[in-house]
Amino acid sequence: HLKRFKYEAGWLASKNSRSVQFPVDEELDVEPFVDEEAIARNRQKHPPNPKPYKYRLTGIIEHIGSYGGGHYTAYVYHKKRDQWVHFDDGLVSRSDSTQVARSEPYYLFYEKVTPQSRVKDRRTVKEHCKSVLEHLRQRALPQPRAEAPMTRARKKKQD
Repeated sequence: HLKRFKYEAGWLASKNSRSVQFPVDEELDVEPFVDEEAIARNRQKHPPNPKPYKYRLTGIIEHIGSYGGGHYTAYVYHKKRDQWVHFDDGLVSRSDSTQVARSEPYYLFYEKVTPQSRVKDRRTVKEHCKSVLEHLRQRALPQPRAEAPMTRARKKKQD
């Protein structure tokens, strides 16, 4: 979250529209900003990850305008198509990294870069979720009992 709005005297506000540089096509490495002891603990706890502190930009929410009036749009990276997409109310259009880099971000969304062996595609995740739900249905959740159809004699007894 980038602090774009400045409040003075409790009610007077202005927008900070300065340009912000951020990696769009490259990974963001935050290791220089992480405590050395935390890095050592992380290496002991987790299997080796060649990129433990690297992140990839996946989306942006941008504010266009001023404090008194403005508009929000979003850029989202579509992995399957290897393409940036721009969302502006009902208008959805293709975009590119140059447009993303020129935006006025309000929020930047990143995902952690993981080794290829740990990355699961969407289909694998869906299949796993289905198998977990099926397991829960069969073992953990009580099965509803099927009731025998009511006969006229049973109906009369109930009444």
